Amino acid sequence: MILTFYRGNWCPYCNAELRGFQRELPEMKALGAEVLAISPQKPSFSEDMQEQHQLDFEVLSDIGNKIAKDFGLVFQVSDEILNLYNDKFSLDLKKYNGEEGSRELPIPATYIISPEAKILNSYINPDYSKRFDPEAIVEFLETL
Repeated sequence: MILTFYRGNWCPYCNAELRGFQRELPEMKALGAEVLAISPQKPSFSEDMQEQHQLDFEVLSDIGNKIAKDFGLVFQVSDEILNLYNDKFSLDLKKYNGEEGSRELPIPATYIISPEAKILNSYINPDYSKRFDPEAIVEFLETL
């Protein structure tokens, strides 16, 4: 299984990443992998993301970042960044994530997990613009 945490459908880097997963999905499935994407956004926004990009894999909501916290990925968004999101981009995290997750986001991260629940490979980078390239994931899966 390929488990990826993303910030939300408002994030252009997340959109590009999930489209990349969709593009590589047939090859990933042929190699025995499924993709599961998780964000803290409300279910309606996760459904919108899946429909908008015609994603043929599960896109789930992690309200309150409960799963992301278990993976140690959650950080508090600073006042400065919240103000930037609100003022420059008209992005209200409370609208997307609900009250419970209005100041928290997951660090984008991707895990390749075996059927025995062992993490075989992972990519975690606090720089939200850097992601585990889906083509590189396919290359890794081919070595298994």
